[in-house]
Amino acid sequence: MATYFKNKSLNHPFIFAAVDAEEIGSLGCEYLLNNFPVAIEDIALNINMDMIAHNDSLQLYASDLYHYPSLKQPLAGLKSTKINLLFGHDEPNKKGVEDWTFSSDHRIFHEKKIPYIYFGVEDHKDYHKSTDTFQNINKSFYIDAVRLIIEAIKAYDSYLPIDSKD
Repeated sequence: MATYFKNKSLNHPFIFAAVDAEEIGSLGCEYLLNNFPVAIEDIALNINMDMIAHNDSLQLYASDLYHYPSLKQPLAGLKSTKINLLFGHDEPNKKGVEDWTFSSDHRIFHEKKIPYIYFGVEDHKDYHKSTDTFQNINKSFYIDAVRLIIEAIKAYDSYLPIDSKD
């Protein structure tokens, strides 16, 4: 994904960051935001990808349109013949549905009032087990998810006002 965008002309600055230690409090993400190369007030959107490689039902969620409903429109036009892009897992206290608002690194952005979209999948049979390895991912799902997220990034780049926060 970083290679794809490296030489693309975008309307907004784009920073691709890989952080670690999400499972122990999002330490990498917190460090990144505390040492960000630009003022965090200039961040227009965080796109978080966590658990996008293992889903046999071919379902990818774009989560947190509940908190940031204006971010749904750019996603509405995205089409994938292989993946079902679903919305949800972001409404507090919704009966029978886990709320992912604070479940990954995007929570650090959310806590600082920076809009985000979280791309991820529901728990799978290997989630948090020793079998959650590269060999057990759905490689074609992962490739299709990456392609769909690239299209989402391009859609957001066109959607977000240029004269607003970058």
